[in-house]
Amino acid sequence: MTIIYKDGDLLEADEKIICHQVNFQGRIDTEMGVRLSKKYPNKQNEGGLAYYYIKSIDAIKELLQKHLGELEPDYWKFIKENGAVYFHREELTKDGKIIASIFGRFSDTTDYDALRNGLIFLRKEAEILDATIAFPHKIGCDTGKAKWKSVKKMIEDIFEDFENDVVIYKLA
Repeated sequence: MTIIYKDGDLLEADEKIICHQVNFQGRIDTEMGVRLSKKYPNKQNEGGLAYYYIKSIDAIKELLQKHLGELEPDYWKFIKENGAVYFHREELTKDGKIIASIFGRFSDTTDYDALRNGLIFLRKEAEILDATIAFPHKIGCDTGKAKWKSVKKMIEDIFEDFENDVVIYKLA
């Protein structure tokens, strides 16, 4: 499998899973996050994806508290070592897409280990679903300040023998 590069809008992608990187602060501070929230508002139009994103952080914290048996576990250490992706399923999107929020930032910069482990987690889920994947060009690089050469290699390595399409969209 080769990674396909396309000029176009990620929000108009044909692929089943639409990916973006998120932080663990509960704030949407990327252009892609804002655009996704506008495309997928909730019924009351009170935040859309942003509302579900904040709820996803709460859900991850709750799961980790149960899993680790601690009231205040080191969430970021666990996510960095194991990867975390919150999948916003079709009931939110209504168009059959799954939005994959990859937790790759704890602060203002991308954490390469967290992103790598999140991508591995994403791959496993995509294999179960037999789904195609779409990424924004330079995921984790603009707001997260990662180096695209490193992130691109990471994606290529992780999805090297993936059976479905992996497409990286560059907004023209």
